[in-house]
Amino acid sequence: MKKEPENHSEKAPIHTLEKELASTQGQLSKLYSQELFLQQVIENSPIPIAGLDGNLCFFAYSRSYIEYFELEFDTLLGKHVNDVLPNLPDDWQEDLKVCLKGSRIGPDKKIITLPSGRVEHITRSLLPLNFPSGKTVGIIITHEISTEQDAIEAALRTSEQRYREMVENLNDAIYITDSEGIISYISPVISSITSFIPQELVGKRFQELVHY
Repeated sequence: MKKEPENHSEKAPIHTLEKELASTQGQLSKLYSQELFLQQVIENSPIPIAGLDGNLCFFAYSRSYIEYFELEFDTLLGKHVNDVLPNLPDDWQEDLKVCLKGSRIGPDKKIITLPSGRVEHITRSLLPLNFPSGKTVGIIITHEISTEQDAIEAALRTSEQRYREMVENLNDAIYITDSEGIISYISPVISSITSFIPQELVGKRFQELVHY
């Protein structure tokens, strides 16, 4: 009896479908892993960070965001920014509107008062969240806490000012040179001792001005 040739035409589409299904599942698994990774990065970020959608509702945030702003919420997801931060200043509200139009805001220095009364200095940035097409669909907000650093810098400026005032009121000339003897500072009293003013001596080598 003559054996009929096998017909592979019906099996080929099934095989192709299985390959496409496996490829789709692999892509979905990769996307899920990426989404999970980003979610974990945001949630555990030490920087207060939040994501708002086009309706200004939270779709992502870090735990530090809730802790830092002393928010009494278990979750922010789906909540409007005005419900979470009812006392948001008018200029901040305007910045959100401008950012949703595609403009980056900041980084800007801001001083805020938290519910506990604590005053903090922050550096705030608003970044438009765009589709590949360029359409802005949300906002990413980051806050860098600079209270301690600002206090240190203010203390240094005050100390430098006091030191400068003290030096400039001494009767003796005070000068500062680098390792090569180049004068970087000389007190104003030098004008009453010599015919030079400080600006004429800064940048010159000290040894060139001394006669042995």
